[in-house]
Amino acid sequence: PSEMCIRDSIWGLYVGLTVLAASTFYLLHLLGLAPNMDLFNAVSHALTSVATAGFSPEPQSAGAFTPIAQWAIIPFMILGATNFVLLYYITQGEFRHPFESEEFRFYIAVLVSFSAIVAAIIWIDPEISDGLEPTIRHALFNVVSIVSTTGYASTDFSFWSSGATHMLFLSMFVGGMAGSTTCSIKSLRWLVTFKAFRRNLFTSIHPEAVRPLRLGDRVIDEETVRDIYAYVLLAIIIFFLLTIFVVIDAARASTAVTEFEALGASASIFLNIGPAFGMAGPMDNYAGFPTTTRAVMVVMMWVGRIEIIPVLVLLTPAFWKS
Repeated sequence: PSEMCIRDSIWGLYVGLTVLAASTFYLLHLLGLAPNMDLFNAVSHALTSVATAGFSPEPQSAGAFTPIAQWAIIPFMILGATNFVLLYYITQGEFRHPFESEEFRFYIAVLVSFSAIVAAIIWIDPEISDGLEPTIRHALFNVVSIVSTTGYASTDFSFWSSGATHMLFLSMFVGGMAGSTTCSIKSLRWLVTFKAFRRNLFTSIHPEAVRPLRLGDRVIDEETVRDIYAYVLLAIIIFFLLTIFVVIDAARASTAVTEFEALGASASIFLNIGPAFGMAGPMDNYAGFPTTTRAVMVVMMWVGRIEIIPVLVLLTPAFWKS
């Protein structure tokens, strides 16, 4: 199919998924399985699940809904963070196409492994474990929500043990697939970075070996690899600079902000996640941060949303001269 045909089909697919999500959520309400999921909430959460935007009219986010409603939200967050071209191929009956994608397999592996680790940490902690089903549901829901940058929360994970919250913090940096509605660094960049690192390790042991970097059947040229390296490094540097600013400004304003709260808030803001930890937890907000910090956060949300390189290009004098 032509590129224009695929583009139009993706628009239709996006709208179709949103309608399906709204219908599913509202049907649960009509069946009495999700009393709080009225028509307004169904439409609102459909719009922000597939878009991985995460805004919820409910102060408790997805925690305001029944377990079955939370289970229903999970697949739409996963689909929203999946490359829509792969979803297009599924609608054409090519069900094997996504599983032939290394990036898709990497993305799913991240979701499964992070969810399993978080669930295990919750399960062995008697203070937060509430049975097998809630443990699996909360672990999967919140990992999917953060990796996909949706930003919903099924419970206030700020009260989880440090092991679980640190895993959620790490998951902020992953992101969904390229060609999806998600933010963050994205799975494709991490996959190429890991493959390049492994290739470089191999060539350091075998210096005469010629080993092109492949992603599926496609060879990734060295310029692209360098660009991805640069982007990942630049994103991490900006994140740390933002964290340092948050800590310094909090001290200036005599605002009590812990190091982990500053790290979580900086990652969440810059990578467009939404909730963080502590005073910026999923059931709280960023109002407790100093005014200057919040002003900088506004800019950093914009930078993180459109990604770093376009902003740097806009700040380059040569761009305006041309």
